[in-house]
Amino acid sequence: MDPRIGPPFGSSIPIIGTIGAAVLAPVLVVAIALRVVFLDTAPGEWYGDISTVYEFTIALRQGEVPPGWFVLGIGPLYPALIRPVLWLLGDTFFAFKAASAVVSLFGIVLLYVLGRQLFGRPVAAVSAGVAAVSSWWLVFSRLGDQQTMNPTLTLAATVAAVAAVRTPRSIALPTVAGTAASLGLYLYGNTFVLPALVGAIFCAELVRRHGAMARSCAVAFTAMALTAAPIVVASIDNGAMIGGQHYGSRLASPWDIAPGLWKAAGAYVWAGDASFRVNVVGDPHVDAPSLVLLLVGIGVLVTDRRRRGLLVIGAFAMLHVPAILAGPDDLPSAGRTLAAAPFAYLMIGVGLCWLGDRVTERWTRVWAARLVATVMVTITFVDVQWYFGRYVPGLPYANTPIAASIVDFADSLPPDVTIYLVGADWEPSGMPAEKSIRYEMERPELLVRLDPATIGCATLVELDTPSVLVWSPFLDRPPLDTDVCGIVDDVRLYVANGDRPVFWAGTISGDR
Repeated sequence: MDPRIGPPFGSSIPIIGTIGAAVLAPVLVVAIALRVVFLDTAPGEWYGDISTVYEFTIALRQGEVPPGWFVLGIGPLYPALIRPVLWLLGDTFFAFKAASAVVSLFGIVLLYVLGRQLFGRPVAAVSAGVAAVSSWWLVFSRLGDQQTMNPTLTLAATVAAVAAVRTPRSIALPTVAGTAASLGLYLYGNTFVLPALVGAIFCAELVRRHGAMARSCAVAFTAMALTAAPIVVASIDNGAMIGGQHYGSRLASPWDIAPGLWKAAGAYVWAGDASFRVNVVGDPHVDAPSLVLLLVGIGVLVTDRRRRGLLVIGAFAMLHVPAILAGPDDLPSAGRTLAAAPFAYLMIGVGLCWLGDRVTERWTRVWAARLVATVMVTITFVDVQWYFGRYVPGLPYANTPIAASIVDFADSLPPDVTIYLVGADWEPSGMPAEKSIRYEMERPELLVRLDPATIGCATLVELDTPSVLVWSPFLDRPPLDTDVCGIVDDVRLYVANGDRPVFWAGTISGDR
């Protein structure tokens, strides 16, 4: 496979067309900066999906695997891979966010490699640069959830497959490609199509080159089969659970496919994910300049009529299939289509480099370089402002960390003090989740949840001491009239982020 017939796109543009892989260094510097700055506070609140990853990670550490190997759509691969980061940083929300950031950085490097394989250094550099700042991937790179692994694993499988078909005598490359493809079955629904994607690459080359690819195809498909076997057996053994909870219950009916396609396409143009956790509600998944370049890139690849274009456009389309098959109600979805993001970035890179070549033809190389630089600076500014200026402030309760504030308070108490938490989910979005407090506390065994409906003087009299009572900051006053009860002393409203209330707390008197 020689996808670069003729000069690569952007070869006429100074700097990115000449200095090669060195351009990846500043891209990674920018990517790292955007993934670590304010990472401890943005986002600030642990939520349900992070608890699922946490519980899966702890289970694997204890040698336990859930039936069917999936919990709420999350497979064992990501919790297993991030264990070194958690070993270094502890089982904290910051550690989970750092793990997401590290995984995404590997993905950016792999995107550069794939771009160079298919289109040459200029497209590789621009695509990696767009990926480094793109708000779509950036959100998941800082979230602490497992979706950021989807594009990274997809890129690893594709890079290995492209390298394998260009090196038909290799045994290692098709083995890696087949293994990485089937590992998608252990990750998330978005990556279930990786065996089909990688298999299509090998089959296309087998049809074109026959005997020259026979051994590579045999090795790749053998690796796929061996890697997939355990999860296939687990799925068969737990068929009722898998079909009822994970896949079968979510399959779209035939008449839902067209609405799903419409919503999936619209996510890039007029209406993106409606979840505040991963998007400014309803914003498209790419910024306006990137959208224009994406459309240009698609047009260029369609008219280019080379296999590289078919690969990129085909992979981009294929990686939307699982989300579409899950039905239109959950579309558009930034997380369930994130594996397609790198191929969108490749097409954006193709579009910008193609425009740069046209500017060179009409004017000069200097003007082409100015165009590329201006567009990249614009995309960076738009996406960084979107994340820190709109997404983070738009998180529930203006990203005020209620759970983290309670954890800090609890950890500051003497080690024998019990913390009685009156309910949870005080804020309309569900903050704070009890698990987001318990899983980060130094002494989680001292956290006891009380039902707000049963709180009364008689209840408080029975509580152990020394202890404190913690309750919602959104109540106008404590849950009991302390003048009548005389049990809760030193009542205080705690605040964070300046003056935002985060919880009430009072000491339960031992003199009753």
